[in-house]
Amino acid sequence: MIRKPVLSEVEWSPERIASDPEGYLVYSSQQVQQQIKAREKRLEQLSQRRAELSRKRDELLGKMSEVANFRRRLDSAYQRALDEDRWPVRLAGRTFDRERVKVILSETQPWLNDREPPG
Repeated sequence: MIRKPVLSEVEWSPERIASDPEGYLVYSSQQVQQQIKAREKRLEQLSQRRAELSRKRDELLGKMSEVANFRRRLDSAYQRALDEDRWPVRLAGRTFDRERVKVILSETQPWLNDREPPG
């Protein structure tokens, strides 16, 4: 069977379709195949984006855990320093004066709250 050249959508008038239904079916089939390929490509892009967002979410949750842990340890060290009047505070190989500890504690809790998942 010899395939006729596929005409564009504009050239498929109702009269033309009636005179060449087989050609129109070939054209329609090709259009459907193109749409399927486009949708499959879009699904693949969405799948990749979803995987990327999942990875980023996991990274953020890991950072949140680290910040929360550091904050708990710093708060504990701060309370000890207040009780014993022993400054500066040493934590994780760094030294913090009283004002710096207050700033860190006041900034980290809102940071954690802003990134906490709803629910």
